[in-house]
Amino acid sequence: MEQNWTKKRILMLQTGDQEALKQWLDDFAAPIYTWMYYQVTGEAELATEMTGKTLTNAWSQLDRFDPSVDTLYQWLKEIARQTRDDILLHRQTKPQRPWAWSQLSDKLLYSLSTLRSEPLPEEVANNTSIQELVQAALVEMGHAERKLMEHRYNHLDTADHIAEEIGESIEQVNDRLYRSRHSFRRVFTQLIQSENTGFTESGDTGETELLDTNLEKLISATAMYQSIGDLEKKAIYTEVLRTAAANRIEIAASNKPVIWGAVVGVLLLGIIVAAFLISSISKKRAAQPAPETAVNQSDDKTDTKKPAQTSQIDEEELRRVLSYGQSGNLSGLLEILKTGQFESQFAASHFIGELGDESAIGLLEEAEQRWYPNGPIDNAFANAIATIEQRLLDASDVTIEEPDPNEPDTPVIETPKEPKPEPKPPVQAVIGTVTDPEGKEVADARIVLSQNPLTSPSPGRGILARIRTDETGTYRFPQVVDGPVFVDCTMGPRLSLSTRQAVFCERQKSRRVDFGNGVIVSGTLTLDGEAANEEILYLSNAMNPADATFRCETITLSDGRFILPGIPAGAYYLLYNTAENRIVPLQTIDVGQLDTEADINVDYHELTVAYTLKEDELSPIITDVVLTYGPDVSDEFQQYPLVADDEGNYFVSAPKGSYALITRFANDMQIFQDIELTAEQTVTIEIPQGLTTLSGQFTRLSLLPLWLSGNDEKLRFELRPEDNGLYALGMVPAGTYTLGTILNGQTIDFLQIDIQEDQRRQTLDIEPERWFQQFSPLYIIVCDREGNMLTDAQVWLTGGDEVITTRSTGRGAFLAVPAGEYSLHAAYPQLGSTEQVITVTPFPLLTSPNPANTFILKITP
Repeated sequence: MEQNWTKKRILMLQTGDQEALKQWLDDFAAPIYTWMYYQVTGEAELATEMTGKTLTNAWSQLDRFDPSVDTLYQWLKEIARQTRDDILLHRQTKPQRPWAWSQLSDKLLYSLSTLRSEPLPEEVANNTSIQELVQAALVEMGHAERKLMEHRYNHLDTADHIAEEIGESIEQVNDRLYRSRHSFRRVFTQLIQSENTGFTESGDTGETELLDTNLEKLISATAMYQSIGDLEKKAIYTEVLRTAAANRIEIAASNKPVIWGAVVGVLLLGIIVAAFLISSISKKRAAQPAPETAVNQSDDKTDTKKPAQTSQIDEEELRRVLSYGQSGNLSGLLEILKTGQFESQFAASHFIGELGDESAIGLLEEAEQRWYPNGPIDNAFANAIATIEQRLLDASDVTIEEPDPNEPDTPVIETPKEPKPEPKPPVQAVIGTVTDPEGKEVADARIVLSQNPLTSPSPGRGILARIRTDETGTYRFPQVVDGPVFVDCTMGPRLSLSTRQAVFCERQKSRRVDFGNGVIVSGTLTLDGEAANEEILYLSNAMNPADATFRCETITLSDGRFILPGIPAGAYYLLYNTAENRIVPLQTIDVGQLDTEADINVDYHELTVAYTLKEDELSPIITDVVLTYGPDVSDEFQQYPLVADDEGNYFVSAPKGSYALITRFANDMQIFQDIELTAEQTVTIEIPQGLTTLSGQFTRLSLLPLWLSGNDEKLRFELRPEDNGLYALGMVPAGTYTLGTILNGQTIDFLQIDIQEDQRRQTLDIEPERWFQQFSPLYIIVCDREGNMLTDAQVWLTGGDEVITTRSTGRGAFLAVPAGEYSLHAAYPQLGSTEQVITVTPFPLLTSPNPANTFILKITP
C-alpha cells in the first residue's frame, strides 16, 4: 500500500475525517485528472467531469477496497477506466489520445529512440507533445514510484536526501530508482509506439548515468501533472462532498427521530472540509489586488437575491435546511433555494423534490442553471424536478372505484348541487412513442428535452427535462413549452442509436414527436478496404450535424454494418466521425418512401497542386495549403494539410468529395479553389500578383474578424491590427474588394474599395464600431404546419436597398440588416412559400435572440 494510506487511514477517510479526505484528494485528484485528460484528447471539461465522477464512485466503494490485493492508486485507476468507458459509451465515442502525438517529426522520434545511448537535445525535452507523453507515462506508474521520480527528477533531490526524507536506506532508494527509471522508459516508449507505427528503441546503450541524465532533462522540464484550473479543481474537490452530503441526507430522511444529530454533525464536517478546500483554492486569487468594481446595470427586474459568493460555509443556514426538511416547511426550503449558498441549496433540493409541487419547478430550474449550466443532467436539482413531475403525473391518473357486488344496493337520496366545472387536464407539451428497427416498442429509452440555442435565455441553458419511456414505449413531458426545442432519444447501449429532432412548440398545444417510425437506412461502411468497426456515423439533414433539424447517430458493428431507423423523406448527409472527433462527409442520400441500402467504401485519392505566376515577379510566400469542406466550415470538420516537395508542388490524399482548397500566404492573403475529387488529379493555380500596400489604423479593435474579399470570392485578406490598431497588407493585387465580416454564417458587407494597377500605397482607416451600429440582428424560425423546423429553407428580406438572403438550419436562420420595415420571405420545396411584414428594431449586432428580434415563419402547403 502507498505510504500513509494504512487501513486506519482509509477507515478515517470513509467516516469523513477532514485531514484524511483532504490528503486523499491532494494525492489522487491530479494524477487521475491527468490520466483522464490524455484519454479524451485533452478536453479539460470532460476530464474534469470524469475525474469528479471517478473519485465520487471510489469514495462510495471504499468498503470494497482490499489493500492486500491492490494499491489504492491502481484500484482508483480501475474505477477511472470503468467511469471513462461508461461516460464515453453514453456519448457514443471511444478513448482518444491527443492527435499531435502521432505527428512527431522524424528528428524527434530519432532522439527518443536513442534515449539510452545518446544525449537528449534540450529542444526535445521542451517540446509540448513530448511533455504531454511524459505526463501520461508518469500517471501510468504506481503512486509510490511516481512520487520517487518526482523527488529525484523534478525536485532534483539526491538519493541520500530522499532516503532521509522517506526513512529508507540509500541502497533501497537507489534500487527503487533503478526499477522506476526502467518502468517509466517502457511506458513512455509504449505510448510513443501506440501513436507512431514503426517506432522502436535503438539497441545501443550507453552508461547508466546517460539514461539518468536524459530522464532528468525530460522530467525536470515537465510539470508532473496536467495543470488543473481553479474552477476545475473546485469542481472535482466538491463533487465528492456533494455526493456525501446527499447520501447522508437521504439516510437521515428515513431515520428522522433517531439520527438527526449525528447526520448534522457528519454533514457539517463534510461541508467544513469543502470550505477548507475552496478556501485553499481561492488563496491565489485572494493574493491578487481586487479589481475595481463597476455598477452593474442589469435588466433583471426580479427581487431574487443572488447566492452568497463566499468560501465560508453558513452552518446555521444548513441547520435550517435540515430543520425545514424534517418539519416539512416547504416555503422555508424554497427561500433557501432562492437566496442560500450552494451547499444549502443542494441539500434543500432533496427535500423540495419530496415536498414540492409544480410551483417549485421554476426555482429548481433557476438553481440548476446557476450551478449546472452545461450539465451533467444527473444533478440534485434536476432529480428534484423529475421527482415532482413524476408525482404530478401519478396524481393525474384517476382510478374509478367499481361497486362491490357483495354489498346490497342502498338507495341514496342525493341533494341537488350546482355542477362543479371539470378541471382541464394539463397540456402535454411533447409526447410520443419509441420503436426499434423491427417496429417493437422500446421501454426505458431516454428522452431529453433541451433548449434550442436560438432562443435560450442564457448561454448553455441546455436541458429542460429528461424522462424515460414506459413499457409501451410511450413518453410524455408535462411541461408547457413555448418556442423551439430539441428532442433527443437514446434507445440504449444495445442499439447504440440516438436521434435528435428540432421542433417548434406552441403554448397550450400538444406536440407529438415519434422516434423509429419511418424509412430504414442501412448499409456497410468500409474505410480504405477494412470494415469500419465501432465507428460513429451520423445521418443529418445538414452538413454540420449540430445545425440539423433531424439527425440520427449510430455506431457500426464489427463488420461495418449500420442501421438507422425512422428517417423521414428528404435529402441527408452521411457523416463519419473519426477517432480524432473530426467529421468527414461520406455521401448524400435521398430518402423516399422505401427503405434504403447504402454500401460505402471510403477510398483515398491523391491531389497534386502546382502554382504558377503570370510574370517573373515577386509573389507572397505560401505558408500552408489545406483541403477542407468549405471556406468557413466549423473546426470540427476534418482538414487535410498538403505537403510540399522540393519543386514547390503540394500533395495530399483524401476521400472523394467536394472540397475547398485554401492556400494561405505570409501577407494574410488566402485563395479559395473549388475541388471535386473523384480520382487522382492535378490542379494548377495561378498566384495573384500585386504591389500595392493597403494600410491604416483601427479606431477601435473589432469585435469580429474583418475580411477584404475580391468580387469573385476566390481571394480574401484578413485584417489583423497590432495592439496600437495599426495594420498593413502588402502585395495586394489590383481589383475591387468588399470589406466586411462573417457572423453566424452570413457575410455582412460594410464598404467597397478599388485598388488600381499603378497604385503603390493606399490608406484606409477602419471604424468597426460605426459599421456594426448600422446593422441589427434578426433571428428567424422556419417550420411547417406541424411545427417541424426546416433545414435549408430559403429565407430572404426585401424592402431595403437590396435583397438579402440566407438559409435556415435546426438552430434557425440569421440576418443582419439596418433597422426598419421589411418583408420577410421563406420558401421550401413541396411546401411553397410564405411572407410576413416585419419591423427590425435597433439592437447591437451581437445581441442574443429575444422576442423583439426573433420571428416565426410557418410554411404550409
